[in-house]
Amino acid sequence: MDKSKIFIFIAIIIAVFLFFNPFNSLKNQQNKIAMPKVADETATTFAEAIKQNFQKPEDFIIGAFKTHDIIFLGEYWRVKQNLKFVQDMIPLLYANGITDMGVECALYEDQAAIDALVTDKVYNENWAYKLLFNYLVIWGYQDYADIFKAAWSFNRTLAADQKPFRITGLSVKQNFNPINKPEDVENPEILKLVYAKGIPDVYMADVIKKEFIAANKKALIFAHTHTGFTRFKYQEFREKMEKLGFKDYKKAGQLIYDEIGSKVMNILIHGPMPSDKNYTGIDYPVQGILDAVVKILPEQRWRSGFYTNRSPFNSLVIDSTAYKKGYVALLLGDFCDAYLILNPITEQQPVSQIPNFIGSKNIEAANYNFIGSKAKTLTAEEINKLISDDLTELNKALRSFQ
Repeated sequence: MDKSKIFIFIAIIIAVFLFFNPFNSLKNQQNKIAMPKVADETATTFAEAIKQNFQKPEDFIIGAFKTHDIIFLGEYWRVKQNLKFVQDMIPLLYANGITDMGVECALYEDQAAIDALVTDKVYNENWAYKLLFNYLVIWGYQDYADIFKAAWSFNRTLAADQKPFRITGLSVKQNFNPINKPEDVENPEILKLVYAKGIPDVYMADVIKKEFIAANKKALIFAHTHTGFTRFKYQEFREKMEKLGFKDYKKAGQLIYDEIGSKVMNILIHGPMPSDKNYTGIDYPVQGILDAVVKILPEQRWRSGFYTNRSPFNSLVIDSTAYKKGYVALLLGDFCDAYLILNPITEQQPVSQIPNFIGSKNIEAANYNFIGSKAKTLTAEEINKLISDDLTELNKALRSFQ
């Protein structure tokens, strides 16, 4: 695939995920991301706070459900360890009365197929791949498909009269066919065609209200970081939406917060944050303080979950240029309600690619809804290579953390 095609793809993907680029790793990888210098006293203070408030991430989430009905678990997309954690949470959730999980990586219109997949006697992996393809034609990542398999495997352990664990697809089908060039993502009329079935965050919030809140169910919502924003006001996003003529500028988490208030919470999984300070477009969060803590605590102590509005965590400052607009000082406690440390950023790995995700049976549909120029018909090999190349670059970005 030529460079111009890739650049168009990068530009378009920003609009797809509503102005955040999960493919920031495609930027120049020549520079390393140096660990910020953290004073020993600062690192020790936060290390002691984590020890005093220590809970394993799994236990923290289960405990949070005692006072919350909807929990958004947000991740920097496509990190393998995050997906494994979510898969492993399914039996624990069920054992504690939470029988539902919402996922952003599947369509609500495919719900009947999802229900059949996770409750059938035989697991059909090709159907799982189809669900991801329907969500986004380049979402060929095995670890996301494995969420469905984890639910199916668990359901096979239940008795016939027991309620199965349910995965609910939250997303709306978007029509990317009208997009042909980078400037199209700034064209309100074209974007109205893309979002003809609904603004993604509004649609996801409506599904959550219908499937969980109205049904009086508790649910874990696994989604991208931005989807789960609750109290945080994402000013840059609001301005871009208004500039494009869209009145809906609230994220799904904010809309649910408007509906049920403190019964919803937003948990962020530790990972890179967007930044314009270096070539990769990402950086350590909160000036590297939490990664400094990881270096001085044993794993059985730093792998933890904690509330961010409790001293001293609320004093941690988010300096990401993508987020701090409109804030004199954006604190971690304003950004998210709680935080999980599953592993150091230096150990995070990209998800695995699904082999031959695009093939003869879906290449026509892939071209139709491909996020980029329609001037040239792409082969299955070209689209599969794009997915592969992206994961290679994501790995380079993650390996650039020092």
